[in-house]
Amino acid sequence: MKLNVRQFINDWVPPAVVRGVKSLKAMTQPASFEFAGFEWPDNMTLSGWQANGVTEAREKIWGAFLQSMEGPHPFGISEVEFLCSDHVNIDVQNLYLSFGYCLGLACQGKQALTMLDWGGGTGNYFIIGKKLMPMIEFNYSSADLPAICEIGRKLLPDVIFYGDNGWHGKCYDFVFSSSALQYLEDWRPTLQALIQSSNKYLYVTRMPFVAGKSFVMLQRVKEYGTDYYGWVLNRQEFVGFVEQRGMKLVREFVNHTGPAIRNAPEQNLYMGFLFEK
Repeated sequence: MKLNVRQFINDWVPPAVVRGVKSLKAMTQPASFEFAGFEWPDNMTLSGWQANGVTEAREKIWGAFLQSMEGPHPFGISEVEFLCSDHVNIDVQNLYLSFGYCLGLACQGKQALTMLDWGGGTGNYFIIGKKLMPMIEFNYSSADLPAICEIGRKLLPDVIFYGDNGWHGKCYDFVFSSSALQYLEDWRPTLQALIQSSNKYLYVTRMPFVAGKSFVMLQRVKEYGTDYYGWVLNRQEFVGFVEQRGMKLVREFVNHTGPAIRNAPEQNLYMGFLFEK
């Protein structure tokens, strides 16, 4: 019988020792998330989202993602994960069902829906949308980096992929962006363009927010083999920017507690916001 290391630690190692080891590890190793200042750094030497590991990882996990969409089990959670409760991530289900609520409002009275997913990767939310709203015909477009779009075109030939600003000037029933805008040095022009592209609904989600002053964090991603900067934004600043441009806030969503950011002036919360014209 294999020894369950985690269970052994929980049963036999004093909590004070566990906390001490974690603290020592945190002090001696680079943090996954770290405060980088209140302004975007000038010395941009990071490979960021252009790293090869990003595109390679997207293609590798595609099969697992499709599998997680099958069957009657919760969205985003595969059957294998149920074998060990420690592996079940309910944050994913929360994210998908929040998206479903927003998508459902946009689909009211429609048989077909035009949708733009900015930062949409290889088109995951096209699959999610079809699972949540099988009665709707989706005209789905995804905008992302050219290398990611190239992979997306192979995986989902029915989806329109924009590796540039080709989506500018077009209008969509539902404009969506998840975990993307915060990685832009100046997120405002792109958000402005997304607002203009929306016929009615705009849903921006999975972004870190604080009540205090906006700041920049450095994110080290082992699975992609890269580092990149991202904003942790003041909630009122972000919502106010959208509302000042003719949209009203319909609903707020809490995705999950944000990661611990070393030396940050304030810890964050990942949130989403649904706006309507």
